[in-house]
Amino acid sequence: MGTIWADGIVELVPEKLYLLGADVPVEGRTSWVDPGYSGTQHENVYLLKEGDQALLIDCGPALTKERVVAQLGQLLTDSSELSVVLSRAEFETTGGVPAIAAAFPIKAVYAAGRLNPFDGFQLAASPITGDPKQAGPEDVRLQRLSPVDSIALGEGREVTVQPAPLRMIACSWFYDTGTRALFPTDFFGYTTDTPEVSMEEAYRNLVARYWWLPGARTEVLLGKLETALDAHPIEIIAPTHGCVFAGEEVGRQRQIIREVLEHAPTDSLIHD
Repeated sequence: MGTIWADGIVELVPEKLYLLGADVPVEGRTSWVDPGYSGTQHENVYLLKEGDQALLIDCGPALTKERVVAQLGQLLTDSSELSVVLSRAEFETTGGVPAIAAAFPIKAVYAAGRLNPFDGFQLAASPITGDPKQAGPEDVRLQRLSPVDSIALGEGREVTVQPAPLRMIACSWFYDTGTRALFPTDFFGYTTDTPEVSMEEAYRNLVARYWWLPGARTEVLLGKLETALDAHPIEIIAPTHGCVFAGEEVGRQRQIIREVLEHAPTDSLIHD
């Protein structure tokens, strides 16, 4: 999949896309994993680079912040201009923002959607104090993105925004034209330490997060998912947690997720 560097950095695409983060314990209280599973799962942070431009897709939970800051220290230079884009306002994606902002100057923080005082993105954009009421104008760099917007990353390369076809809360998917990588936030994050997951295993983990799936009518969701996945050529699927899928594995995981959604309506929560 890529070259593993020191401190667990994985170079997914040479000089363009890096996987950062760390393995963390997974147990019964982890909301996005089958309660019966124990072990570890990788919490993923992605760094996109193009010349002096650098973009972080999500920042990981606070649990991995020291590791991510150390990894960024190996990849960023004094001339790097770092921005952050957040897929959803949950601590799994925003918890590392304060530590990263304290270690590196952040040019901008992006989040999709209209201003919503309840979504928590504004708090993430005030990383120094952690309190938007105390942050000065220089600390708040939040820029809202709509589905027609994109983030320029060097000449001829951009990260586009698309609404998530399946979600628990308001969130967005991102696509990098330079590496053909799809970043589907917590969707496709149903694996633990191997991509060799069965449909049954994927289903158990997925419904731990998407609790409403059993018995759901998923015909419309399947159509929206196919539309989203067909919008761009995809060579890498890079979720917020779990395995990263590349090459032939992309097609296999697309088939598994179709089978999962086709199975969901038959797994009713109502029993005689």
